[in-house]
Amino acid sequence: SMLRKRWFWIILLALLWALPAQAGVISPFGNEKTLNLEEFRPHPHDMEWYGEQWSHGVWTDDGRHFIGVDFVISNVGIGDNKATFKASYKRADGSFSRCKAEFDSDEWSWSKQGFLIRAGKNKLSGDLKGLNIHAECDAMTMDLRFDNQVAPLRPGGGKLIYGKDGIYNMMFTSPRAKVTGTVRIQGKSIPVAGWGHADHSYTTMAPHKSVRRWFRFKRVTKDVSILMAELKAPRIYASERHGWVMLLSGRGRHIATAKVRFS
Repeated sequence: SMLRKRWFWIILLALLWALPAQAGVISPFGNEKTLNLEEFRPHPHDMEWYGEQWSHGVWTDDGRHFIGVDFVISNVGIGDNKATFKASYKRADGSFSRCKAEFDSDEWSWSKQGFLIRAGKNKLSGDLKGLNIHAECDAMTMDLRFDNQVAPLRPGGGKLIYGKDGIYNMMFTSPRAKVTGTVRIQGKSIPVAGWGHADHSYTTMAPHKSVRRWFRFKRVTKDVSILMAELKAPRIYASERHGWVMLLSGRGRHIATAKVRFS
């Protein structure tokens, strides 16, 4: 009967609407958009899988990675918007000094003007010309200055949109920089001179739901910075692949694109 057919279509449409995100619904990074200082700041969210990270690295002239500083905000686990500040220094002999400090949501803060994040005695700040880092925990202190040789940028428009399920957002707050400063370990001061890279990313999706596989490659020396990455999404998103390639030097950006495919 007509009534039975009508209910058939209503139920079918309801089932289709209730299905998980369908294949091919990821909006790609797209065309490049200008990056402004407001986007350097935290994007606190109450979604269960929200996570945000600021990562900084320093390399020697020949490409040896010897300093890492990370600031992470996460809702995973107990409580929302918890923060972790981590720093590491790798000596020439391969040994490490590391420090780590954790903060509840009311133990860290950020400014709505410019760019400034405070977590205990640790601080990230800066502008479009460069970044400042003060890291202090355990028996180690760092004061670093990143002077950008390439202006902040992002892969294309910077954001992957997984239909109505969530987003992944990526930007390079310091794509390539000259780094100076000091590391102090147990009272001994060590001067720092090297080449830096810093990025900032955030997501509102569980990693296993948004990414099936990551491919990442980074090479930073006195002559060049090469940054390549590609994520492969789970099958529910047709195993779509999205990534970027950056080729940068002291003369500026030579290649910066999110329209790539690796094979």
